[in-house]
Amino acid sequence: MINLSVDDILRIHAQIQGDCVTGFVFPDGVGSALSSYLYYTDVKMQIISVFYGLVKNHCFSDGNKRTAAAVLILLAQDNNLPILPDDTALEKIVLSAAGTAVSKEQLARQIFGD
Repeated sequence: MINLSVDDILRIHAQIQGDCVTGFVFPDGVGSALSSYLYYTDVKMQIISVFYGLVKNHCFSDGNKRTAAAVLILLAQDNNLPILPDDTALEKIVLSAAGTAVSKEQLARQIFGD
């Protein structure tokens, strides 16, 4: 279940950026990423969809990958889902998601298993 609002994600971004929201590159990107979960019934895919949207939409001028990773971790914790990779491996997955063509299904397998 996704229990975050656009304002929640903006707060997470601000905390990551040292309590300073950076400029928007794509102002509607946060809402778009957040609403993308509605296309999925599986909670893992809902979380991945929000994460993927935040990484790919490049909403902010800085901190996109860190914000996406923090949201991913928060949503996984809120839904009692363990994230399989350790911090170093998760960092590589986040960087890969931002830079290469990877499907949401591949990300779900890398992050949650199955």
